[in-house]
Amino acid sequence: MGQLRGTLLAAAVALGSLLGICATNALASATPPPSTPAAVAYQLNAGHTGVTADSVAASPTKRWSDVFPGGVSYPLIVGSRVYVTVAHASTYGTTLYALQAGTGAKLWSVNLGGTYYWSGLTYAAGRVFTVNYDGVMEAFDAVTGATDWSTQLPDQYAFSSPPTAANGYVYTGGAGEGGTAYAVDQANGVVKWTAPVENGDNSSPAVSASGVYVSYACGQSYDFDPSSGAQIWHRSTACEGGGGKTPVLADGFLFVRDLAYPGVLNASTGAMVAQFTTSGPAPAVDSSQIYDLSDSTLTARSLSSGAPAWSFTGDGTLDSAPLVAGGTVIIGGGSGELYGLSSATGAVSWSTNVGAGIPGPDEQDVSPAARAGAGLAGDRPALPRGLLEEDPRDPGAERQDHEQGRDCRPGDEVVSRLVAEPAVGTARGGPPDLESGLLGGGGRRSQSHRDHDGDRSHGAGRDHNPRARAAWLGVGRQVRDEPVELSVGAG
Repeated sequence: MGQLRGTLLAAAVALGSLLGICATNALASATPPPSTPAAVAYQLNAGHTGVTADSVAASPTKRWSDVFPGGVSYPLIVGSRVYVTVAHASTYGTTLYALQAGTGAKLWSVNLGGTYYWSGLTYAAGRVFTVNYDGVMEAFDAVTGATDWSTQLPDQYAFSSPPTAANGYVYTGGAGEGGTAYAVDQANGVVKWTAPVENGDNSSPAVSASGVYVSYACGQSYDFDPSSGAQIWHRSTACEGGGGKTPVLADGFLFVRDLAYPGVLNASTGAMVAQFTTSGPAPAVDSSQIYDLSDSTLTARSLSSGAPAWSFTGDGTLDSAPLVAGGTVIIGGGSGELYGLSSATGAVSWSTNVGAGIPGPDEQDVSPAARAGAGLAGDRPALPRGLLEEDPRDPGAERQDHEQGRDCRPGDEVVSRLVAEPAVGTARGGPPDLESGLLGGGGRRSQSHRDHDGDRSHGAGRDHNPRARAAWLGVGRQVRDEPVELSVGAG
């Protein structure tokens, strides 16, 4: 798992130096973070849209770089500070760092501990919230790094869903014995509510004032009431399994990314309104277009018609999750090239090489603190295969196959649900075929478990219906054997 190698960097990681919202002078330690930070969760915000209204410097150049011993997470950017978690070099666990955005100076750090090398982070109301692989959630003062509270999340043992802070709560998911979604009070760390899900892996909750949305293997998607945890709807498909992908919540739609059951859902009802297939990381979605990277090509499409507006291949190595800032689309590639494109035309506004490859995200595998690239953040870490294989008795060894959507219990093939995909969250039966429209068409009518050629292995995230279109996308960070460089661009 997670065999990608090369120098990992968060070029312009803060996107903060690019966006012109961070101070360039020395940070006064007593200065509190502003009320409108630029990046508070994976893909910038609680909806994971990858969009900010902040403007981008006309010709960014590298201002500073930091070298870390392990995988670096997606960054949070709050005023004049950047927050990342970094995988330890030789022992399990990760460390949370606060950096000065103007210089890259390390202001403080806290050891988060935990099994393996994974942790996720989010920000709200003057606190940085983290959760590690073991389900220990903590709150730190964003200025001083002091611990405000620490809570062990109950019932599960494997956590790989980056947290999202909103509505006065911190939301995340956990797996191990089935799956659980959690809401934790930001003020005191008390678990407000939990809800069962299938199955809690690799899906950072997308949150609005009225809903908490998660999506797991086979497109099993949910909407919960943010305050009570009551299930509003559940899109149940013909299978279930380990793994998941962070959904994107934008303009009343939930973009579900899955191998077998991708789609665009009505966020209020769970009804599928359009097909959505991609082979890349989480797309960025603004008020009029979706920016999707598939097969190293970035394409902008109209939200209303699905028609392509433009496409861009760069030097052929594009692989980071796109961001949109003030009309500029930012994307990077394995060659280290970082591009700023006009969101209207796709024309190159600027480009720069950050000095090392920007790795593509990986949200299927379990492990280190989430990988970041080019100021775009990856949400999931990936544990090197060898670490799992060295000790098959380790609980993580079972998780290796579970994350691939397989049930590893002896004699079992996979976990499956003998249900059909509903047209609306809690209903049974497949949705009607969809006509071409939003983000493309070509919908399919879901079939029951037995309709899929008699195959009994759909828990692996496979759909044997020939009309089903597979998608593979990821967000993540990767554990590394070499030092990791974190660099930031300047205007």
